[in-house]
Amino acid sequence: MRKELKKGDKEYEMFNDYWQIMKQFNIPESNDEYWKSLVSAGDEFCKKYEGKYARDIMLSFMESREIMWKESLKKS
Repeated sequence: MRKELKKGDKEYEMFNDYWQIMKQFNIPESNDEYWKSLVSAGDEFCKKYEGKYARDIMLSFMESREIMWKESLKKS
């Protein structure tokens, strides 16, 4: 049976926080402030939502930004 996510549920809040991080860090930048802020946001997210699933989605997002950034450097 499918469970509907509702506001206030831990998983709902986790995905909402994840979405906010995605919006804030969507386009990688070539400066230390961007990367330090992303790592800090990721650390806070993982502390708030302990567990492998939260850590995996955050690490995946961070890795995707790194790949995107490296690709943009190649095109420059």
